[in-house]
Amino acid sequence: MIRSANSCSRSLGAFRVCLIIAFAACLLVVSSCGKNPIDPRPPVTTVLVTTEAPVTTEAPVTTETPVTTEAPVTTETPVTTETPVTTEAPVTTEAPVTTEAPVTTEAPVTTEAPVTTEAPVTTEAPVTTEAPVTTEAPVTTEAPVTTEAPVTTETPVTTEAPVTTEAPVTTAPNDEGIDLPVDEFIYKRDVSFASAKGSGKKDGSSPADAATLAEALGMTKHGGTVVICGPVTLDPRDTISAARVAQTSADFPAAERFSCFFPSNKGTVTITSVYDGVDYRKTAGAKLTLVTEVGFYGDYVLDGLNIIAGASDLVIYLGYNNITVGSDVICSRASGIANDIALVCGVKGRNSAYDNVFECSCHKDAVVTVNSGTWRYIRGGNRRTQTLSVFGTIDKNVNFSVIINGGTFTATGGKDHNSVTGMNGVEGSVYMEINGGTFASPIYAVCRSGSKKDDITTLISGTVTLKINGGTFKDRNVYAVQPTSDKIPLSPGSRITVCITGGSFPSGSAYVQGTDDTECNVIIQNGISLSVIASNVNAKTYDTALCNSIVAPEIKNSTLTYTTPPLSDKKPTTGPITAAEEKRLTDEAKENLQSIRNMINKNGAEKYASYRKLDDPTGQYNLKAVESVKFISMLTAEYSDNKTITNYNIAGAGGGYMIDCGEYVLLAFGDNNSEGGLGAPWRANSLGYTTDTDYTDGIIFDGFYRSDMGENGGYAEEFLASAYAEGAEASKIPTGGIKIGDTLYFCYMSVRGWKLNDGPIWPCNYGGIAISRDMGRSWELPSDLRWPEESNFGQLYPVINGDYVYIYGVPGGRRGALKLMRVPIDEIENFYAYEYLIGREKDGTPIYGRGYDAMMTDYAIVESGVGGVGVMYNEYLEEWVMMYCTPFAGDINFGSIVMRVAKSPDGVWSEPALIMSQASFGSVYEPRINPKFVTDGGRKMMMICSRSNVYNSLVFEIEISKK
Repeated sequence: MIRSANSCSRSLGAFRVCLIIAFAACLLVVSSCGKNPIDPRPPVTTVLVTTEAPVTTEAPVTTETPVTTEAPVTTETPVTTETPVTTEAPVTTEAPVTTEAPVTTEAPVTTEAPVTTEAPVTTEAPVTTEAPVTTEAPVTTEAPVTTEAPVTTETPVTTEAPVTTEAPVTTAPNDEGIDLPVDEFIYKRDVSFASAKGSGKKDGSSPADAATLAEALGMTKHGGTVVICGPVTLDPRDTISAARVAQTSADFPAAERFSCFFPSNKGTVTITSVYDGVDYRKTAGAKLTLVTEVGFYGDYVLDGLNIIAGASDLVIYLGYNNITVGSDVICSRASGIANDIALVCGVKGRNSAYDNVFECSCHKDAVVTVNSGTWRYIRGGNRRTQTLSVFGTIDKNVNFSVIINGGTFTATGGKDHNSVTGMNGVEGSVYMEINGGTFASPIYAVCRSGSKKDDITTLISGTVTLKINGGTFKDRNVYAVQPTSDKIPLSPGSRITVCITGGSFPSGSAYVQGTDDTECNVIIQNGISLSVIASNVNAKTYDTALCNSIVAPEIKNSTLTYTTPPLSDKKPTTGPITAAEEKRLTDEAKENLQSIRNMINKNGAEKYASYRKLDDPTGQYNLKAVESVKFISMLTAEYSDNKTITNYNIAGAGGGYMIDCGEYVLLAFGDNNSEGGLGAPWRANSLGYTTDTDYTDGIIFDGFYRSDMGENGGYAEEFLASAYAEGAEASKIPTGGIKIGDTLYFCYMSVRGWKLNDGPIWPCNYGGIAISRDMGRSWELPSDLRWPEESNFGQLYPVINGDYVYIYGVPGGRRGALKLMRVPIDEIENFYAYEYLIGREKDGTPIYGRGYDAMMTDYAIVESGVGGVGVMYNEYLEEWVMMYCTPFAGDINFGSIVMRVAKSPDGVWSEPALIMSQASFGSVYEPRINPKFVTDGGRKMMMICSRSNVYNSLVFEIEISKK
């Protein structure tokens, strides 16, 4: 934001400068007394949130809002001797500054009077450089901070998110000296520089201040250029910073879809090492080394790059995105590496327990262009890894094209071959045009897609075209359909065309083969100096005009938007369990059902009623007490109204974390297991959906994702792929989610193993965020949106408040301390934009910082003893409500579920009030709440929680009162 210049005289302005410099010098002299003159720790970059302490005119530089060095944000922004006071000081442009003392920009503390390192600015007297308070430059109304910020339809904010004024945006000058909000200045760039570990300020502004590659990609998600200005290895152990290398490679199992990938973006991003006349490959040894499979989830241009194969048998999956490999990409292998990197234009199909057809299919028009590089092979579709792998397809009415103008493809045959279709079906159109390049192995238009056990489920029913205009082919064979013992199902309506207008073949002869039942046309340009032999094809035609008419299909910029889950035509069987159905239960299920009935009849919670009153001696909170707890129904289990074995093959499931999607609510569950042998196989997670928002008589599912629903034949599949490898990744468990616009975000924990280290504690590799842009049909698991185990953010729970997403985090298990981070709502996919709560001012004002050190701070909003957190805004209380399970609550030293309240999501939370004890309700844990499920204005709330001794989810109603 450009601030308006005032009309004060220059002499008066100069006088102010002198006063401010003198005042700052005095503060420095006072603050340095009795202290070490040189503090070796780096300064903390902070963002002050001031809902209760607005900037006043009496104290422009206070001693009560220090930037402390006890909670450092990062070691990446050292204080230089030239500008020890940075321009990112926390002077806000949006904080409520009164008109009696507006802010001016005409009297900054300039670098002509620098503060030297012999007299650093201490934590008791921070000197700002941008906004001395005067009365002569009124604050404009261009960016007022209101408490009513309207919510747009693009980013719907639910009732859990009242808009507050606690997040002013500080300012800093950009390269042209214009003051911009610090948030935009730091993490939004058109050009960002990247190196292996980052350097300097790590803000990506220059090679000296390069960010990591993942951070740089986050800065340019709106579209731009990422300049790799040094050696970079894309390694899953080091996707953000060197500190994350503490995890071993076993923590990133190969069974995951991609260990690393280039994330989705809002505009095309160019990745290069050549920029502004400098080739960093020559000046700084810039190169991109791959040591694991890599995938793309957005549109990219790769050019001016050296790409190194750091492992054998590597594949880059382009994900049916618009990808261009420019004319200056040089590929090579590290020492001892057996082969080159392969290019697969689609995705990697794996076991059907993890993937479905939708995830492995092409849903939008796109073009892949290859102009250079050395590659093992290229395929215009998918690559399947086993007979259980899911088949995908090029969707009907979708055009996908591959244009090859150059490059070298080194595979000589066998499983490593070039093909137009890849290992999938075609319902729409797939087109490959070869204008140049060198190919060592044959080219297949339709290749072997493999089998799925004994069932062939793929089908070529659309259009497949291979057009060869040029290139050098070391094998004369061109196959319309790959000869194979497997049946390749071709619909009578399929159209397979091979068009040859040029190219160099051995001995000047190309041999085009089909099969006996192939409806394939070979079209050859008149007069070419090439002998074309065709065998087992429908027609061979010499026709220049027809050749010229065969061109890449028009690309439509259209993407389907889904507003509902994938609804099934079948309706689930629901209702109370009958006597006949109860007889069919296993012994284990019968025992669990009786345990639930005993809980209902026992009703012993009143013994601890005194602990339900909130201990609030200062009277600062509205909550008075938890008045009652009422069991409503079982949510999962065969003896629930949802009959989850019959409908979804789910016998036991923990969780029930909700995303409000308007008409539908999604509910995610973890550890879907059997009960007495029924409901198998075990699945790490599952995702259900419902339109039933009246919880007072129980919640009925409309269905589960990827379930065919049938009598003991339904099968709810995983929606987040899990490795199933104890000690590496035993499971991925969802822990909370939100919807922003048309995009779903589900947090999850990667559990290394379920072997408990210390009571209810298990090791987590990381906490992550999964993303779906098609209403849960497919999910991205970005390798940069992960918080390592040592950060405490293992189990994540997000809520929306105003322009920010607040995410609470605890480590693996149910005894950790609760930490908090936040991110602007439109930057949730940008790891570099996250801020971490690192402390509070004396008045309780939260202090946020960015970077690794801030992420690793020990500051917690609730001390150790937190598990399975749920947070929402309650309109009845006009307060934020937090629930979690704990091994103690006040004087109660056994497991329980408790409630706390606060005035803001990052506020000071109250003491806990008991909701329910395990002595009365059994081994209950992990409460889940959502503002969609309240009655009486929020006085009564639904709570879903799990109970371990029946291992299923239950629905309760919580009644609260206020003062």
